[in-house]
Amino acid sequence: MSSPKPIMDCVQTCKANANNLRALAGSESDNNTKKLLLEAAHHLDVSVAELDYIVTNSTVAI
Repeated sequence: MSSPKPIMDCVQTCKANANNLRALAGSESDNNTKKLLLEAAHHLDVSVAELDYIVTNSTVAI
């Protein structure tokens, strides 16, 4: 069974948004704002990991 397209689209969007947040953090001079941007990127990374887990477990034969 292949991964559902909506889930894979979500994974790609989350990865792109996390990278955009890291880029914004890299150009941010305020340390608190930088920290919050990096934290938001981390939350998206966790979401990607959870989606990958769901896709992997839904495609493994039991």
